[in-house]
Amino acid sequence: MSAEISGHHPYQPESFSYQRYYNNFLLPLHLRPTSLGIGITISVIGFVSIILGGIGYGFHGYCYNPSVVIALDIWVGISYCICGIFAATIHFHKDNHHLMNSYYAFVIISLFFSILQFGISLASMFAHSAHYLYWHNIASMFLGVVVFSLALAMMIILSRTIYCRPAESGNIQNQTVIFQPYPIQTENIDPPAASIYAQPSQNGQFMMYPQPVSANPPQLV
Repeated sequence: MSAEISGHHPYQPESFSYQRYYNNFLLPLHLRPTSLGIGITISVIGFVSIILGGIGYGFHGYCYNPSVVIALDIWVGISYCICGIFAATIHFHKDNHHLMNSYYAFVIISLFFSILQFGISLASMFAHSAHYLYWHNIASMFLGVVVFSLALAMMIILSRTIYCRPAESGNIQNQTVIFQPYPIQTENIDPPAASIYAQPSQNGQFMMYPQPVSANPPQLV
């Protein structure tokens, strides 16, 4: 029993096109110096914050200042330095998406820590006998405000250009796949399943065809 489809040859090649969206995790060329500059600045502020946190232990009355006791400026400054290191690294390894993800993560962490640095330093000024280190809290709050501004700017840049951009603004590749049907023999044989192979052709097209199966497989002796 056989059936024919009018106006369609059973062995005529068929093709379909599709689009693929690629996120290459690359900053635009004109924004790379900005990213490097912001990263280096955050890293320098991190070193200053670490030094500031260490100096606080050398002054009288530091035990009454919570921000100094918990070493706020030290561990916050370490996160700032790591953020700057990732910024410098991604500037020279532009196509590494793992580094870009780490950089983006530490930008967000630095943004969060800058809020903590400002808030805890401000609250520490109202602690009992904290007036001995008012200057320390004011300097820590200033560093937190600067890092917050820089980290927020960098997070907006990375989000708009890489992580939160619409699909139509990314890299879209058009591809066409062509299928070549083959006649199927149905006379009382059970041939093994044929493997499908794809062969590239011009203009990004692929020709897909099954491995030919012999109707008379070799006999084992």
